[in-house]
Amino acid sequence: MMSLADVEEGKVVVIKDILAGYGLKNRLQSMGLVIGDKVKVLKNSHGPVIVENRGVKIALGRGVAMKIIVGDIK
Repeated sequence: MMSLADVEEGKVVVIKDILAGYGLKNRLQSMGLVIGDKVKVLKNSHGPVIVENRGVKIALGRGVAMKIIVGDIK
């Protein structure tokens, strides 16, 4: 498993865990990012990590993306 910040562009992964406090977990949940969701990484170079989840594009700061643990889809 790896963090969302380590995923290469174009890859689809599943969210396994969120290593954050209550506030950030709720904020991510309100954006639609919950454990078990599949997300596609659209952009992961310098600056924010941009992902697509359920047809919605979401920009995440690199620090936040590092707290989201993802795994490959089986």
